[in-house]
Amino acid sequence: MKLHWLSEQGEEGASPNLERAVAQLMGWLQAWGEAGHAGDMAVRAETHLLRHTSQDREEDAETARSLLALALSRGLPPTLSAHAQLGEVFLLASQTLGDRRYIEVVHSVCDGLLQWPRDEREHDCVLSSSPGRMLPVHHANLQAAALLARAGYREQRQDWLELALRASRYSCLRQLPDGSWLHGQTPLFAWVDDFHAPSLVASLLPLAELDPEGPAALALPAALERLVGLHFDGDGRPRVHARGEGVGACDVLAAAEVVDALVRLAALHPRVGALAETLASWMAAHLQPWEPWQDLPSPHSPARIVRALVRVQSLAETFEELA
Repeated sequence: MKLHWLSEQGEEGASPNLERAVAQLMGWLQAWGEAGHAGDMAVRAETHLLRHTSQDREEDAETARSLLALALSRGLPPTLSAHAQLGEVFLLASQTLGDRRYIEVVHSVCDGLLQWPRDEREHDCVLSSSPGRMLPVHHANLQAAALLARAGYREQRQDWLELALRASRYSCLRQLPDGSWLHGQTPLFAWVDDFHAPSLVASLLPLAELDPEGPAALALPAALERLVGLHFDGDGRPRVHARGEGVGACDVLAAAEVVDALVRLAALHPRVGALAETLASWMAAHLQPWEPWQDLPSPHSPARIVRALVRVQSLAETFEELA
């Protein structure tokens, strides 16, 4: 099955249809079956957890349980960012499904982060994006810090909270004046990383909640303003930021990551939620029919796209209240 997207406006009179887009993507992933790595399984599980929470669909809860089991069977992923993402999904599963086994996975991931390679400094530290060598990458460092903050608050683990604050301080104090970050603090990574900006900005919220007067809270407004400015013009119309090539060509995975981040941050300001809905509707309007006789590509991007659209669906009532 092949999904393709238009970079121009679709047929005249075409209206966004999130339900159609979600149904197509869900059908695509169901056809893919159990292929994919642990991260793919976790993203798909998160999508079903969101649907179960918003629509009280027991079938989604059962599917999420199956996908989480598959994720565990494939082992922890090797990178810091993937560790953090997997921990976040199991934290959500423990809250949504009330199964203590899932919080035990969170404990395993967070305790592993305590032993993760890092560069210790007097007032802060940075976790390496790879366990094999010291690579200080800001979005991965902040994603790990955000997981430690959420899980540490829930489980009353002071050691997790302390590491979260130290790691977040490192990255937040290295924010550039325009609200952006370099990819990392090495000559190899000395380029502005707007592609990972959505996950980075979303990671700032739990850290700002943990320390309302700290560096993450101070960094969040400028980071969010830049994120919105990159992906919307002055009239609120979407313009998707292409990886490393400036504003222009359509990058739907980038659009999905922006939607996912904006929904998480929607409580900060009504405009943020409205922009998330606008971009999600644009994505849904440009989803073209898939062809079942074509070979299946990787499930990685469709899983992240449908998660973003379902997250918007799950907040539909909130958007109505904010309008």
